Amino acid sequence: MIAMAKIKRISTERIEREDNYLYYIGNDGYVWRTPMRTNKNGFKSKIGTEHIEVKNDGLYYVDDSGYVVCEKHKEKKIKKKSDLKDEPKDEEIFSNLEYIFKIDDKENK
Repeated sequence: MIAMAKIKRISTERIEREDNYLYYIGNDGYVWRTPMRTNKNGFKSKIGTEHIEVKNDGLYYVDDSGYVVCEKHKEKKIKKKSDLKDEPKDEEIFSNLEYIFKIDDKENK
């Protein structure tokens, strides 16, 4: 099953996208565009007039239709310390590997 990300439209202003430009939300909260390496004649410019309130809850970008959207982060399950007790420690893993290699050496002789 594929988990679908939550995508929410943030802006009401539609941005007209052009080829060979990268569109992003600047630190000032407006949409900017900068030329890609293949675009030798372009220059960086602010193209959006709507201020976007950026929070640290997702990825903000200009979608294919020209609107700014926010894709929410997928929540990660954090392991509890009680769950980690069941996993073997590094020392146990290495001692088991040493034991296995000693057995292999004895069988090869």
